[in-house]
Amino acid sequence: MDVSAQPESARFIIDVGLDGCIGGQLAAKPVADDPLFRLDVGYHGTPWNPGPVHQVLDALQYSNELVSVYYASGHTFVGGHMWQERPREFAFPNWKFEDFTGFNIEREKPPFDDARGIHDHIGKHGDQSLFAWVVNKYNTGWLICDDGTGEVADFLHVSPEGHLSIIHIKGAKNAAPRRRVALGAFEVVVSQAVKNLVFTDRDLMLARLATPRLDRPACWNFGQRTSSRTNFLDALELRDATDTPEVVVVQPHVSKAIRARLRAKGGDSTTEDFLRLRLLEELLNSARSTITEIGADLTVIDGLV
Repeated sequence: MDVSAQPESARFIIDVGLDGCIGGQLAAKPVADDPLFRLDVGYHGTPWNPGPVHQVLDALQYSNELVSVYYASGHTFVGGHMWQERPREFAFPNWKFEDFTGFNIEREKPPFDDARGIHDHIGKHGDQSLFAWVVNKYNTGWLICDDGTGEVADFLHVSPEGHLSIIHIKGAKNAAPRRRVALGAFEVVVSQAVKNLVFTDRDLMLARLATPRLDRPACWNFGQRTSSRTNFLDALELRDATDTPEVVVVQPHVSKAIRARLRAKGGDSTTEDFLRLRLLEELLNSARSTITEIGADLTVIDGLV
C-alpha cells in the first residue's frame, strides 16, 4: 500500500479497499520512536464497513512494513526509517513511446477471473486490454502468454532475428490527459520484472516454459494464434547466445506528452510532479542497473498522450 502525503503535513489519508470498493479511511502519520519511526494510525471519520477497516488498522499499528510514504519534499518513510531522497539528475534513457489508440490503458488483461478465460480471449473481438496491444504490437516472430501463478512474465517474444523480449504489463492508474505522475504505478511491475530475472538463465527458462500450467496456453506464430508453444521453444533454443535479452515493462501511465511538459526548459524542480518524475526515473535507473548486471537491458514502453 503506497500513499503520497502533502508536503506541508506528515499526516496522510489511506483509503481501505474491499472487493473493489472503499470501506473507509484511516489517518496516519509517522511518529519518532527512537531510533526508528512508528505509524500513529486511527480512523478518519466513520468507516461504513468497519470490520475490514479495523483489521487494516490493527495490522498497520503493529507493522512498519505495510506502508511506504513518499513526500513531495523528497522525504521517504519505509520500514520504520525516514530519510530525504536525493534523486540523481539524469533521466532514464530507455523510454519508448507507443500509440495506444483503440486500447484501454487502464485494463491490463481481458476481464475474466480465471486463467482459461483470460488466455482464450486475449486479442479476440472486443478485447481492448494491454494484453491485446502486445499481441498487435509483437505480430512477427513467436509470442507466448505466460500470465498466471508462477509466471516467467506476462508475455515472451522471440523476433525473426532471434531477439528475446521478456514483457511485464501493468495498467495505467487512469487515462486523464493531465494525470499525475504515480510512482506506485511502476513499483509493483518493476519489482516483478527484477524478481523474475532468475528466468533469464536459458536452460531454466526453457525448462519452465516447456511445462505450462495451463492446457492450450495462448501462443502466436507471426500473428496467427496457435495452441502450442513448440515453435516458440524451438526459436528460443536456437537464439544466438550473444543476443542481449530485453526486459520490457509496458506501463502507459506517464505519457510522452506529460514527461515533455514536466521537463520543458529543464523542469521546475520545486513542483511535486517533477519531483515524482525524478523519483520514478531513479527507480527505473536502479532497476536497469540490476538488469544490465546479468547481461540484459530494460525498456519501458509508455504512451504518446
